[in-house]
Amino acid sequence: MSAGDFSPDHRALPRIFANPKESQLAEITQLLFQSASKAGKSFMALDLAVAVSSGGQFLGRICEQGDVLGLFLEDNERRIQRRLTSMIGARMSDWPPRLICATEWPKLAEGGLDEIRKWCQSVEKPRLVIVDILEMVRSHAGKTSTQYTSDYEALKELQKLAGDMKISILVLHHQRKAAADNLLDTISGTGGLGGGSDAVIILGEDGAGHFLWGKGREIDSFRIIVKMENFRWRDLGEKPESKGSGQRLRIIALLASSVRPMKVSEITAALPDQQAVNIKNLLPDMYRDGEIASPARGVYASLQWKPEPLGTNRAML
Repeated sequence: MSAGDFSPDHRALPRIFANPKESQLAEITQLLFQSASKAGKSFMALDLAVAVSSGGQFLGRICEQGDVLGLFLEDNERRIQRRLTSMIGARMSDWPPRLICATEWPKLAEGGLDEIRKWCQSVEKPRLVIVDILEMVRSHAGKTSTQYTSDYEALKELQKLAGDMKISILVLHHQRKAAADNLLDTISGTGGLGGGSDAVIILGEDGAGHFLWGKGREIDSFRIIVKMENFRWRDLGEKPESKGSGQRLRIIALLASSVRPMKVSEITAALPDQQAVNIKNLLPDMYRDGEIASPARGVYASLQWKPEPLGTNRAML
């Protein structure tokens, strides 16, 4: 292996789904991305596709530009057009020409893998393939195989293709409805899905809003708060471990989404369905528990907030 020629590759995912705290890189070829139905994972995948194909930003991270193939197999062309219009605008001249979207594709075992390979060979700089969703391209277990084997082999085939072509493949999958203490246990299907992936990313939702959780062979586990604004997703910073009350989670999410620290009166006004006196009493406890920061008396902020350089306008305090 020391004498091997490991030429530079064009994978899109290592720089994007790195641990946001460590900014590490990872050899991610194939990543399983799941969420509950209607949670927004297809929008997030399209957001990623636009960012990579245009050299823009995804979750605040600059993407190296390259060609993207999006297999949006649960959508139709009208829906994709509507979503792209919402994200980019109605002028098609502004749409990234390096993004190709398809709404139909053969199953992997019936020519689908070969078609992805042909696409990689036909473009200048293939970087990312999105499969939305896995169910539309994998084969079901036959008489001589188990569903675990079918799940595992489907992802391993994609993983091998990604390694051969030096690209990343993002595979979307539905999350089962039943809750579990370990988020990996919420993957719908057998354990073959998680086992066949380099990493697993889950778009979840709790009382504070949406969060993105990730874990893999080459990346440390992470959990960040995310929010969709103007049909694009934003990274609002690391999601701290909370004692779990819905009220605490909502306060954490509110402060994470704010560009500046907030006074107690502003926090209570932003949460009109909560008792103001309860919030006032809870904020000092959350500060002592290390869940939020307090840069000044009666003022609170997200743990990710950074003070402005000296000389800037600090009238907000």
